[in-house]
Amino acid sequence: MKTVKYMLLVAFAAFFVSCSDDTEVITVASKRACYCDFTGRVVPTFIYKTGNNGAWKTASEINGFVYEPGYEYVLEVTWHERDPRVQDAASSYMQVERVVSKTQKETTFPSTFQMKIYDESWSAQKPCEEVFGND
Repeated sequence: MKTVKYMLLVAFAAFFVSCSDDTEVITVASKRACYCDFTGRVVPTFIYKTGNNGAWKTASEINGFVYEPGYEYVLEVTWHERDPRVQDAASSYMQVERVVSKTQKETTFPSTFQMKIYDESWSAQKPCEEVFGND
């Protein structure tokens, strides 16, 4: 009986240690980028990076995150695998564990930044041709 209790305690501790390995601190930019979806409409996406010198990346969703334009956020997030049966979705997603900071500022990007910035005043049905041209 002691062995079973010990094994359960070890498994429980291992679960929490393994979860903490997936925790990451990211910076979310004060502006969003955008892309064209399969319907030909412009879709906003978050711009984020890990570390101070990390490259800027995009994420279409960050669960539990309430974004306000004009603020740069530092978030503690965990990564989770999505059910592989879900169609048309990324294989993993971020979940906010804690908002470390929220600072009103304009994020600056390097001169090599290639993403199109999303204008928060655009309507939800903005056609891609109006933003990206006919390329």
